[in-house]
Formats: sequence, structure tokens, C-alpha cells
Amino acid sequence: MSKAEIKRKQNSEHNREKKIPRKNENDSKTDSDFSDDQIDPSKDVVFNMPKPGPHAKAGEWRKWKMMKRTIRQQREEKKILKAKEIETKKKNLEEYTKTSPEEKKGRSFTLSIAIPGSIMSKVPSKELKTYVAGQIGRAAALFCVDEIIVYNEYAIENKQHNDYNEQLIKILEYLECPQYLRKALFPPHKYLEHVGLLHPLEAHHHFKLNDHWEYRDGVVTDIPSKDGKGSWVDIGLLNKIEIDKKLQPGIRVTVKKLVADSGKIKGKVVSPETPRVESGLYWGYQVRYAGSFRKIIFESSFKGNYDLKISINLNANQLNLESIDKLPSAKRVLIVFGGVNGIEPAIEADEKLKANKLEQIFDFVCESKDADQKYGSRSIRLEEAILVSLAVLRPKFFEAMEEENFEKENKENEERSESNDSEDEENNEKNDLKIEENSEI
Repeated sequence: MSKAEIKRKQNSEHNREKKIPRKNENDSKTDSDFSDDQIDPSKDVVFNMPKPGPHAKAGEWRKWKMMKRTIRQQREEKKILKAKEIETKKKNLEEYTKTSPEEKKGRSFTLSIAIPGSIMSKVPSKELKTYVAGQIGRAAALFCVDEIIVYNEYAIENKQHNDYNEQLIKILEYLECPQYLRKALFPPHKYLEHVGLLHPLEAHHHFKLNDHWEYRDGVVTDIPSKDGKGSWVDIGLLNKIEIDKKLQPGIRVTVKKLVADSGKIKGKVVSPETPRVESGLYWGYQVRYAGSFRKIIFESSFKGNYDLKISINLNANQLNLESIDKLPSAKRVLIVFGGVNGIEPAIEADEKLKANKLEQIFDFVCESKDADQKYGSRSIRLEEAILVSLAVLRPKFFEAMEEENFEKENKENEERSESNDSEDEENNEKNDLKIEENSEI
């Protein structure tokens, strides 16, 4: 046997020991087959290519390293893509919450109405009492009333009057509360037996599960925070949200959404007035009780006294809203509705009230007139009078505020133009002096 034959035999035995696998489709790929253009970051490719052995050819090692590098690049691109998605969501949220002043104006003034609790005494059944209270709540929400005052027109406390007042207040508060908080804030009560008959308010702060939100009401839970400085709040979503303050469990709070850099949603406790003042959102009404007539005027749920007070009497069953032609601008507007006997008996019943005439208390007095038969019914109920009155008066409030804002803008523009003119005059004088100096030189 020649030397050449012996060498060929040794090479064939060596190849059998290595057990070289057959070439498949992947082995036929070149380096260009794994270029960056063909990397799909949306699909995850599992790196299952076996590592070449110690006696493998250089081409096999090159293919293995190229495949490994491709998988590494793909994983890095997936991380970048995920980070971009989080950043895009955050930017979209910021664009939604930071709209232009023209699209997003706050409302500084408040609208309050006062109604006598004795209206419940004229309703025969519990179901109808609930329905009447629901009509008042609906009217208040439709015209963005910020405060409802239930007053005792007799100025004396007795069980029957207290029951009527308490029932009206209870139903109004229940209606205003978002549905996902009612179970936690309103245990079963005799005054709430028939609230299922009422139509929902569908107010802007009554969010559903998938609604986009900037502010949301919630109730503080007893779940402890990790650092002990915050609280967990149930805002009607699948998961509770952590807020920046430690509060007593069971209280209702308004939460503003905060999005961290990681995309995690947290909350900041704000005043219930913040959505109205900053974003112009109607955030429901507050309900308070006035035990006497003077407490309607001199107490308030908001800072500052009422600077525009209007009385509406129903004792003659006809409204004379045409007597109010134009309203001045105001920050705190109060409309007081009288009962069946009018407002005067409530004023007379309050012995500590010094004034005894409507003109001494109110800026505008809307007296009823029997002669003006513009309605098709002989009588008008309180819940109907609220709808009619707010439909007529509320546009006048906005008109007065727009005129005031327009005048302020004009005044600011005039002052700005005057200051610019004075600056121009000073600059012209300086230029004239320089010209004179140069001419002398």
C-alpha cells in the first residue's frame, strides 16, 4: 500500500470519528443572510443552533457567531422598542392633559341653589319622595350646580322636619356619588330603599372602567403603604392606586393621575374644586344643611361670601324671570327657592336675622305674577321651577363672566400698549441725543 493510500484511509477514519452532520438549509446561508435589515424585533427567535465542536471548520464557527450576534441584536432592539412604546404613551397622556388654553378653560365661579326640605312633606309615598329628590339632583347636574343647600324654613328642630331634611340630603348625596363608591360609602338605609328607581346622573366624574381620566374620585382603603407615608385608594379600577398622603381609611378623596418614568400610575390627592378650577370640569355638587335662613346666606361650602344673591318665589305659581334682564359678574352665585308659602315665612321664622324684607337680603327678587299666564299649567312644582330658572339664568352668568374677561383683556392690552409707547419714546429720545452728540463732534 502506497503512502498516498494510507493517508486517504486515515482521513476517512478521522471523519467518521467526528460524525460530521449533513448540510441542511441553515448551513447553506451566508453571512449576508443574517443582516440587520432582516431582523424582526416583534418576533423572538430562540437560539437553538448547536455550538460547533473543537474540530469544526472555520465556516461553521463563523455562522454560529453570526447567529448569536443576530439574536443579541434582536433582543436589544426589543428592549428599545418597548422603551419607545412607554415613552409614546407618556407623551400622548401629556398632550391630552396639557391642551391649549382655548380648549381647556377653568371655571372660577360657583353656582349654589337653596331649597326647603319641606317639599318632601307634600309628597305622599316613599317612592315619590325618592323620585322628587332624584329630579332635583338631575336638574342640578344638568346645569352644573356646585352646591345644594337644604334649609329648614321653620327655624325650629322637630323630628318630622328633620326626617324630611335628612331624607332629601341622603338621596341627593347618594345620587352625586360615583357608582363604584356607593357600596363603601352608603350602607343600607331606610331612605335609600327605592333609589334603584332613579335615573343615574351620568355626570362627568361618574367614570366607567375603560374611560380615560385625568382626575378620579376614590375611597381610602386600610391597605398599608410600604414606606408608611402614603395610602392605597380604590378608584373603581381593577387595581388600587397609591397616593402621596397617608389618610384615614373610609374617606372620599379626589385623585389626580401621575405617570412615573417607568410607566407606573400613581395618584396625587387634590381638592374636589381642582378639576373645575384648572380644567373646567363639572365635578358634582356638595350638599349642606342650613338650620335657619341666615345660615343660607352667611355660611358656604366655598371660600368667600355670596356676592350675587337671587330669590325666586313660587307662592303665586308663576315665574317672572323676565324681570332679571342682565346680571353682573360674580364669583359666588346663590339662588334661593321658596316653598309653597314663599320665602317670607322662612325669613320671619329666623329671629336672629335682622333683615325682614327680600330687598334687604337679595340683589335680585324674582316675584311671581298671577296675571302672566304663560304656562299651560295652573301650578309649577319646585323641581320644575329649578329647571326653568337655571335654563334662563345660567347663560346670563356666563355672559357676565365673558364680558368681565373681555374688559380685563382690553385693559391689559391697553396698559401693555402704553408701556410699549413709553419705551419707544424713551428710545427715540436716546437716539436723538446720540445724533446731536455725533453732530457736535
